[in-house]
Amino acid sequence: MLATVVIDPPSIAGAAALFTLLSARSIARAAAAGLEALRSEQRRQVVAGALLGAWFAACFGWHAFHYPAWMLCYLVDPARLPIGLWYPLFVLALIACGAGTALWTARLVAAGERRRAWTVALGSIALWLVLFGVTLHRYTHVGTYQDWLAGRAPPLREQPAVMAQFNAVGAIAGGGVVAAVIYRVWVERRRALVAARG
Repeated sequence: MLATVVIDPPSIAGAAALFTLLSARSIARAAAAGLEALRSEQRRQVVAGALLGAWFAACFGWHAFHYPAWMLCYLVDPARLPIGLWYPLFVLALIACGAGTALWTARLVAAGERRRAWTVALGSIALWLVLFGVTLHRYTHVGTYQDWLAGRAPPLREQPAVMAQFNAVGAIAGGGVVAAVIYRVWVERRRALVAARG
């Protein structure tokens, strides 16, 4: 399960942009219908992006509460930064990344700049990959902050129970996204049929 405070924001941004691009035709139709229709469509995209961020923040809460040093990428001792301080900010950051990127992407699509909208999506994913590469060693070792400093944080592959937990969270988070994508595609097809009829 690809989750830490460093790599989650760009991954949510990329996912929100891609999710918004699934509605590109609806956004274009709304733009052609006028400002009120466009604003309504943009609000719909912002809400979807915010919900996407909130969903992942909730799913990754498991890691935050059970493996806070790992979740913080061993950048700070969780004893000095209690979860009650940083986790709410993390949740808000993911919601903001989802909502903000959805709005940005929707505005680009409405302006007829789909190529730039795809650049937002792919650029966010590229940033996620870079940050994942930079933090990969930290990511693959799950232990306490003290374990990490001492070089004793055990590799993830040697902790089957932890891997099972991470896989369960991944299945739940991924299942929610797959369901949302299926629903979005179904809604977009219905909206396209309604538009074609009338």
